[in-house]
Amino acid sequence: MEESITAAMVNYLNSIRIGDNLTISSLWAVTLSVIPQLTSPIFSIVNVTAGFEHDTHSSEDLNVLFNEVTRGKSENVQIVFV
Repeated sequence: MEESITAAMVNYLNSIRIGDNLTISSLWAVTLSVIPQLTSPIFSIVNVTAGFEHDTHSSEDLNVLFNEVTRGKSENVQIVFV
């Protein structure tokens, strides 16, 4: 499941267009999209954070400048099981 979540997250981040902001709620949706049947979830999400490289991550949306773009790398996606 962890690999599916990571792949979905990376694919989504790499699909965002230049200058488009990153909303945290979209990351929740992408993560939930790997659950085969939402009426029988196999995991729960308790927190999602994001941030610019070398910056503090938070659960706030990221405002991206007109000449910036989000990019996802699997090594930058961290899933913590509690």
